[in-house]
Amino acid sequence: MTTVGLSFFELICSGKVIGIISDRDLRLAIDSPFLGMKKQEELEKLSKHKVGECMNSSVITVDADDLIV
Repeated sequence: MTTVGLSFFELICSGKVIGIISDRDLRLAIDSPFLGMKKQEELEKLSKHKVGECMNSSVITVDADDLIV
C-alpha cells in the first residue's frame, strides 16, 4: 500500500463498495501496530489472514453531487 502512496483500498463486488481495508487494519492483523517487526515477519503474519477477516464492511458511500454538510 505505502509503496503506491495509498492508505486504504476499496473492496468492490458487482460494482458496489462492500468494504475497505486500511493500513491500520493490516497493522492490527499482525497483532500490534507498534511491534517493530521486520518486513518478512509482517508478511508471514499477514499471509495467514484473508481480506474479509480484516476489512471494515461498515462503509457509507456518497455521490459526488451530495452536499458535505
